Amino acid sequence: TEAATAATEAAGAATEAATDAATAAGEAAGEAATAAGEAASEVATVATEAATAATDAASEAVSDTAAALDPASFDAARITGLIDASTLDDATKATLKAAVDGAAKNPALVDAAVKQVKAALGM
Repeated sequence: TEAATAATEAAGAATEAATDAATAAGEAAGEAATAAGEAASEVATVATEAATAATDAASEAVSDTAAALDPASFDAARITGLIDASTLDDATKATLKAAVDGAAKNPALVDAAVKQVKAALGM
């Protein structure tokens, strides 16, 4: 009888310990899921902010480039800087810069030089 009682008590204690362990594991899993969700939300927020900043910077760069290539506000140094910053080959860069230099000396050539630069830059 004593052995059966001890076995029953041991089984009860084991069941209680297993229940406590399962509850603790469930709580830990819930906390981990919450933390992961919060981290994912923070990453998404940072990524969205970075994408917005990149879009704004790209828009500003396009706007600056368009302004630089406006014949009405011709600035040879600014256009030369755009040419130098481009991925064009050196020979094309030299040709374009010569056209821009020529336009700086003769305003009648500004329109043609700007059109040539725009075409080379794919604009």
